[in-house]
Amino acid sequence: MGWETEEIASRKVEDEAFLAVRKTRGILGGEACIRDTRHTVSGLVQWRRLGLTDPQILARHPDLSQSDLDMASAYDDQNREEIDRAIRDDEEA
Repeated sequence: MGWETEEIASRKVEDEAFLAVRKTRGILGGEACIRDTRHTVSGLVQWRRLGLTDPQILARHPDLSQSDLDMASAYDDQNREEIDRAIRDDEEA
């Protein structure tokens, strides 16, 4: 009942902040997102597959850091099937 968040990956970074990939029921269909942003891992992976470089992504989205993009890549590496499915679903929508 209410909001449920599942933190599925996290790591501590140099500035003592925690980076995390989270899934929250009711937010963006429960897709894996970076921290408390509305940036889905699949969206970031899709941008890279379309040829955007990390500096281009970061220039367009200053709320993200290189560590966020690295976390998205690591999550994609470990959950490729889930991310591929989310990208396909997005393309079909």
